[in-house]
Amino acid sequence: MGTLSARPRQRETEGGGPGSCRQLPKPPQAKPSPDPCVRFVPITVTTSPDTESYGDATMLSDPAAAAWVAAGRPAVDAPAPVAGRCGRCGEDGPTVTSSRIISEKFTGFDAWPFGSRRLCVPCAWAYSRQPTTQPPLLITPTAVEEYSTGAELTELLAGGPLSSSRAVVLPTARRRHILPTAEWGHLATDGLVIPWDTAAAALLTDLAWLRASVGATWPQLSLPAPPHRLLQTLPRDQWPRILAAWPALQRWRIVPPLWAAARILTNPPAPPP
Repeated sequence: MGTLSARPRQRETEGGGPGSCRQLPKPPQAKPSPDPCVRFVPITVTTSPDTESYGDATMLSDPAAAAWVAAGRPAVDAPAPVAGRCGRCGEDGPTVTSSRIISEKFTGFDAWPFGSRRLCVPCAWAYSRQPTTQPPLLITPTAVEEYSTGAELTELLAGGPLSSSRAVVLPTARRRHILPTAEWGHLATDGLVIPWDTAAAALLTDLAWLRASVGATWPQLSLPAPPHRLLQTLPRDQWPRILAAWPALQRWRIVPPLWAAARILTNPPAPPP
């Protein structure tokens, strides 16, 4: 099993206002989903003439920008964009000042590698979405799928590595902007973005099995070794897998944001109302 690398993000405080519309186009129609747990989200937006210069090829380089395109290239609540470089993604083109989008208490500027406090319109839109309302997302270059719970992404993530044309956003505490940090082939959660590879998929598969089939509780799983009392209640033919999977999860236990995401991904379904 390979080694999972994790890259913590700078702490930030949420902020920013909602987007605004300058005209009202025809409302889009909801796209039916074959899975009742998945909602394809139509959004009524305006397209600003200043944002037409963003090319579709550019959108493929950034999940947040791809989500903006999928949303219909909405305008943001800020003065008209002017030419510049985005401090977060480095895109040259129409930009707005970040002070109109992000709170003065925002502390994540150090994570912006391009030295500017201006944002391109896609990044400004991503930061204008409130963390408290951020749903789990699967982003591709052409579509965004919204989920009601993180556990609905477990089958996808346990199935193997994320390709270079998929990105997953998984909020846990809902106190951080996650969408702007998303990367292709990665899982983005509160304060952390990790490559989702074969090793990660295998760990998630084992964790889901330990919770659903073995019946291990979360406090038990937070221990470095399986409790003897738990083993005594289980068939001996399950012991080898348990004894192999349990310590392997230690690499996730020691990374609190990742362990919190793992819990959400493997939570049992909520009982019907």
